[in-house]
Amino acid sequence: GYGANYLPSTFIIFALWNLPLKVFSMLPVEWGDWNVPFFLWNKLLVAIVFFAVGYLIFRICRDCFLFNEVKAKLASVIFMASPIAFYNQFIFSQYDIFAVFFLLLGVYYYFKMEEEHKNLFHFVLCIGVATTFKYYAIVYGVTLILLKEKNVLKFLTYFAGFILPSAVLGGTYFILDRDSFIESVLKFNVLGYATEAQNGLSVGSETINLMIVVLCVVMAFAYFTSVSDKWNWMCWSVYLCCGVSFGIFSFMKWHPQWIMIAIPFWSIAFILNKKCETFLWVDLLLGLVFNIFVVNKYIGICDESLFRYGILSPIVRYREAADIVMADIYRYDDMNILFSLMVAIFLI
Repeated sequence: GYGANYLPSTFIIFALWNLPLKVFSMLPVEWGDWNVPFFLWNKLLVAIVFFAVGYLIFRICRDCFLFNEVKAKLASVIFMASPIAFYNQFIFSQYDIFAVFFLLLGVYYYFKMEEEHKNLFHFVLCIGVATTFKYYAIVYGVTLILLKEKNVLKFLTYFAGFILPSAVLGGTYFILDRDSFIESVLKFNVLGYATEAQNGLSVGSETINLMIVVLCVVMAFAYFTSVSDKWNWMCWSVYLCCGVSFGIFSFMKWHPQWIMIAIPFWSIAFILNKKCETFLWVDLLLGLVFNIFVVNKYIGICDESLFRYGILSPIVRYREAADIVMADIYRYDDMNILFSLMVAIFLI
């Protein structure tokens, strides 16, 4: 049906979360029959998971990198105070945070795998679950395992573990409603973003997909990199994940909320760098460029319309405001320049 473009994991989580509303007969009866308590209840879920991600960053920095409490909390605050993270979670309010949570939980177990063997299983499972929410989460998992595991057969075993949850959910969906699965999931238009080569390089009659090139180089670099100790292994893990983020969001068409998955790695990388304060200014610059880009590219979708037509619009009275959009205030017509600036900051 409409909107069922992802695997069932997202819908399962919201179904479980809405059980109390079902018990008290507070669920909407028909499509579009929404109410404010219903919206706020579901927004509460993604907000809780957002803060849970912040706590995971704190635990990774404290328990794995062995930073002191203050420094670990600073990394968490950097994530939660990021302009892009704040916009995506509390203004756009999307559910990409589920993928971020399971990916970060997997990273936590990844750094702990040498302490207990079962943590390796937890890492593979978490990456697999994250992939059911956002498919590109698997690229982070593959990169991390290539840095640690050089045995090809073992790598293939872990890769099978990454795709198993998606295969189970997708197979179940296919069996229950084959036509809907094909039309809504397999033919979902965003799946084509990875092959469109937004910033492709033309060579004769062919076009080189730079996203695929960069991601392959990052994963190859991970495989051929030998780390001498745990500290270097963890640092390389964070930096390579930043490289994956650069490859995905610099050379592929994306939606604003997707970038959320990169911010935890940037936040940890800031703390690892001696010039942390400088990177915070860079993050603010990225937030400014990002917002100008979004309100000019997605007019009427991801701008003030989120308030004008939101659930609190009768209270904030945006419907009665002058017919001015944010693009009239933050006017910038050359999207290529803005996108180029963001790509440069992604690389930095």
